[in-house]
Amino acid sequence: MMKNEKTSQKHPGLPEGYTLRPARMDDMEEIVDLLNTVSRAMKGEDDFDVNKLTTDLQSPGIDLELDTCLVLDQQGHIVAYQDVFADEPVPVHPVVWGRVHLDHMGLGLGTLLFEWGKNRALHVLHKVPPEARVTLRSHLPHNWLPGRRLFEDQGLT
Repeated sequence: MMKNEKTSQKHPGLPEGYTLRPARMDDMEEIVDLLNTVSRAMKGEDDFDVNKLTTDLQSPGIDLELDTCLVLDQQGHIVAYQDVFADEPVPVHPVVWGRVHLDHMGLGLGTLLFEWGKNRALHVLHKVPPEARVTLRSHLPHNWLPGRRLFEDQGLT
């Protein structure tokens, strides 16, 4: 069975041939390869390792099935990654973070995943007092123009 059979789904915002699914623990090496490919383009160095990512995604309050989203290409390879960390006791700063492989940029994958992340971050609002201000957080190097454009298109600064 190919990696994306029966576990992934077509999404109306995805280009033809791409599918979405949550991350699994056996994806960690492929995800780290993707993240480091993008990191090298952004900063000239690898920023990620399998042990750190695995530890982060096994943190209390993180559910791989609900808090991660992958985009797979036609061959079942991971070409984009998104996660949402909203695991603080009072989660007023949910973090929506992801990366798209350089060869798959410009197709709307980053926008689709960021929208998914913003919607996923809403799941914590019931834990926040009504008077609290909730602000979504994300981050990237200031000189990474593709990410900056995506944030600006989303109305973020």
